[in-house]
Amino acid sequence: MENERVILDTNIIVGFLRGKSRYVHFMNNIEKQYRLSTTTINTFELLYGAYKFKMKEKNVLRLKRFLSQLEILYFDLESSEVAGKLVAELSNRGLSLEIRDIFIAAIAIRNNAPLVTCNEKHFSRIDKLKLIIPYELLK
Repeated sequence: MENERVILDTNIIVGFLRGKSRYVHFMNNIEKQYRLSTTTINTFELLYGAYKFKMKEKNVLRLKRFLSQLEILYFDLESSEVAGKLVAELSNRGLSLEIRDIFIAAIAIRNNAPLVTCNEKHFSRIDKLKLIIPYELLK
């Protein structure tokens, strides 16, 4: 498990940056066990949120400082192929998922890295995706 990469979903990063004690405690523990990363899709979601609300400059600066400590994984050609397959598989099963979540899942699958998320309901639809659900944060 040491040095295994995990991908932090947007909800994990937001909880941590907002200083929610359970998220801070969780992040302090997980960073000792894993290499922390996120995706360009998550960074988009985070930056959108930072620019949308008050205190833009402060939020953006703090967010960029945090993101600079993570490995950022990109949506590349291989990820786009995985995403295409995922959309087709979900569609064949009569299911759908927001396209950003498909892209995040595709990057995780392509990089063989578990996604750390509180959004089990959506991501559990994707069979090939490894998830780490921090249930202690869901209380």
